[in-house]
Amino acid sequence: MKVGPGSLVELPGDGEIGFVSQKAEIQAVVNAIDKLVKWVCVGQGLSAATISTDVSEASGISKVWDSVELSEMRTEDKILWAAYEQNLFNLMRVVHNTHSKDKLSDSAKLKVNFADPSRPTISPLDEAQAYETYFKMGVMSPVDILMQKDKDLRSREEALERLKIIKFETEQLVPPDEKTGDGE
Repeated sequence: MKVGPGSLVELPGDGEIGFVSQKAEIQAVVNAIDKLVKWVCVGQGLSAATISTDVSEASGISKVWDSVELSEMRTEDKILWAAYEQNLFNLMRVVHNTHSKDKLSDSAKLKVNFADPSRPTISPLDEAQAYETYFKMGVMSPVDILMQKDKDLRSREEALERLKIIKFETEQLVPPDEKTGDGE
């Protein structure tokens, strides 16, 4: 039997041919999917308004508040991910030391600096010029700069000690003729 446009179909005596609509509730399905997506986003720390396609006005304060909430959640996540990274590093050290003759020391440490999406990104040159200007104005010290750049530093004293190490290492690496300023 051939079925399709341009072909005849023989129907029984009480047979009937026609089109029946399947009453699909498309809008209800779309609404259910939208709700599920919002639930997933809220579960991951995003506000439902972030993914809303509805046009609505929001005040600057509400936008700032949403940003603060997300920042707090990211801070909490960083603590968890830092622990995860440390555990992964320790596991990799065990595997490496098991299969390699060059061993990683047990005193080796992992340092992770997570990106801070809340800080606006500027070019390194512009950032350096801004730091230099602040330094010359006397409103920022190298300790402040290092603490901004390395969020893992917990205190000004720790940052100062890190700067002393950097200065010592730099002095060790500078060739003798550059130290005196002689070119000879």
